[in-house]
Amino acid sequence: MTTEIQKNIADLFHFSEMSEDEKMVFLADLGGLILESSVLRFITESDESTGEHFAHMLEAYADKDDLHLILSDAFPMFKVILEEETEAFREDALKVLS
Repeated sequence: MTTEIQKNIADLFHFSEMSEDEKMVFLADLGGLILESSVLRFITESDESTGEHFAHMLEAYADKDDLHLILSDAFPMFKVILEEETEAFREDALKVLS
């Protein structure tokens, strides 16, 4: 899952000693963590009807590489949350790495 999110996060880390495969695995795992936290936050902040619809779409498209785009298109607030969660991770990573 190579995305703009992963590219932004990659800029925070020094990858010079990692192989391309290691970089891709790291970024996929990291992207998955950010997506998971965004999904949980969206569900907890949504009303019941929206949460149910979101959960159905999440289940239907779970195997898609562009799941985050599908959900962002269908739920504009999810896109906002995803961006906020990405930025929050970036800020936390900067604190740790600085």
